Amino acid sequence: MVVRWNQALLQAVRTGTLGPPMVARALAVAHTCAYDAWAAYDPVAVGTRLGGSLRRPPAERTTAAKTEAISYAAHLAAVDLYPGQRAVFDALMADLGFDPADSSSRPARTGLAACQAVLDHRHADGSNQAGGYADTSGYAPVKSDGPSSETPPGHWCLFAQQVSARDRLGLDQDVKLFFALANSVMDAGIASWEVKRDRDSARPITAIRFLYQGQRIPTWGGRTVDGASWVPYQPPTFPTPPFGEYVSGHSTFSAAAAEVLKRFTGSDAFGGLAVVAAGSSPVEPGVTPASDVTLRWSTFSAAAEEAGLSRRYGGIHFKAGDLEGRALGRAVGTAAWERAKAY
Repeated sequence: MVVRWNQALLQAVRTGTLGPPMVARALAVAHTCAYDAWAAYDPVAVGTRLGGSLRRPPAERTTAAKTEAISYAAHLAAVDLYPGQRAVFDALMADLGFDPADSSSRPARTGLAACQAVLDHRHADGSNQAGGYADTSGYAPVKSDGPSSETPPGHWCLFAQQVSARDRLGLDQDVKLFFALANSVMDAGIASWEVKRDRDSARPITAIRFLYQGQRIPTWGGRTVDGASWVPYQPPTFPTPPFGEYVSGHSTFSAAAAEVLKRFTGSDAFGGLAVVAAGSSPVEPGVTPASDVTLRWSTFSAAAEEAGLSRRYGGIHFKAGDLEGRALGRAVGTAAWERAKAY
């Protein structure tokens, strides 16, 4: 059931326009609401905002009650984060057997109380959600020039769904897994964007065009171009992101998530894979790759490393931005895991 709510949130992400840091925050908010609702039905766990004040007596700690409380909490959070997609979330509630307009049951009231406390806290966290996440600080990048997907935080939620199925996790385990994972990627976004704003460093497209203008330089596809017209290996409809290069957000998000998944499962073993269909490249459609390519990651760490490396292959990050992002992500993931365990 937790996976189903995660799937609904990721679909909202794909059809929305939020960037990776805001997506990471949205996932963390929703899964924290779910976790805090679940904690009320656990004999030991405490919620992040209300502690153990919502704890229900042993007779009420049933799977059905947990499911209902979590669903009402997740629904409230999802609608708050993606109000334009309420119909989708209402439909999921109906499919689960719940009426979002009827909150008379004890589990429903518990879930809503837990979630509202999280939302009240997050509405004042500086993200300016009510203002469309607009930056009111006056910041503008001094140096520059994504398509519909789950964005890096969402990709790692998909990996977590695979882990849930692989390890046959139950409701209690899923709640804790997605709680720890989503909060780690939110913290990774905060950490990496703080560094980006502090360093305000140029990306490859800016540096190369400045340093090599008037010179013929090699580029992808076996061609040479004037340095002033160099472009990265990205679709023309998806330009280099207009914010600082150092550090790589992908690298930070991925390393943090890998650290949590490794610690949650007790092993770095992953076994994930993805198939890239022949000719599916949006940069060289119909040409690249020449045949189907299967990417395999035996460990979570390997998946995180390849995610970071992809930003160099894509021509939008330098080596240091990737490697230092990975190091930052591992530190964030470790801290987030320890914080999650404390609850």
